[in-house]
Amino acid sequence: MVYTEQFYVGYSDCGADMTLSNTALLRYFENIASMHGAAVGDSPLEVPYRWVLLSYHVCVKRRPKFNSRVTLKSWNRAVKGVTSCREFELYDENGDLLCTAISNWVRVDAETGKLQRLGEAVAEQYGSEARGNFDSPWIPKLKEAAVYDFEKRYRVERHFIDANRHMNNVCYLDLANCVLPQEVWDKGESDTFSIHYRKASYYGEELTCCYGEEETGATVVVKGGEGDVRAVVFLEK
Repeated sequence: MVYTEQFYVGYSDCGADMTLSNTALLRYFENIASMHGAAVGDSPLEVPYRWVLLSYHVCVKRRPKFNSRVTLKSWNRAVKGVTSCREFELYDENGDLLCTAISNWVRVDAETGKLQRLGEAVAEQYGSEARGNFDSPWIPKLKEAAVYDFEKRYRVERHFIDANRHMNNVCYLDLANCVLPQEVWDKGESDTFSIHYRKASYYGEELTCCYGEEETGATVVVKGGEGDVRAVVFLEK
């Protein structure tokens, strides 16, 4: 089952060039995944568990402009063990493909936080589609940079916290953007990027964002107070 919704590219969704930003794009993905769940009886208002992101890999071909309408398609591609794969396709008003993306998720008990094993029942509920835009449904783990050029510290504020009571997945990309050197940011947002989430962050925590640049792109590693990795963000050049 391919779930389809239309989105309006509003002012708050755009960067300085008045095109859709990467953080807004991730919010579109998060929303359509929730819409799909609600449509098949898997709403967080009705079930005792939550879906939690493990990783994203996003490839932007062209960015829609402010005041345009886009069509977003999403489907469950595969289920294995405790992990599920969801893909996305974004189209403009003419039906031209703008972006493809893939994501991996786990499902946890809302009270205990324990992982739930997924099976054929989940695949059937979501009407899994075997097709995909990527060779494998499973995103490889990102590695830390060999050397960090510098680091910055941030505090997890209340506006970072989502309905799961931890820092929302999009905020890690926000922090990565904040730590980019001005000359890198001035070149524009990365059209190909990946995020791997390792551990939740909570209100009041102090996070350290470590920046490292390589030939192929920039890596930002978000760490907790004990040096434990919370997320790794890779922005291709």
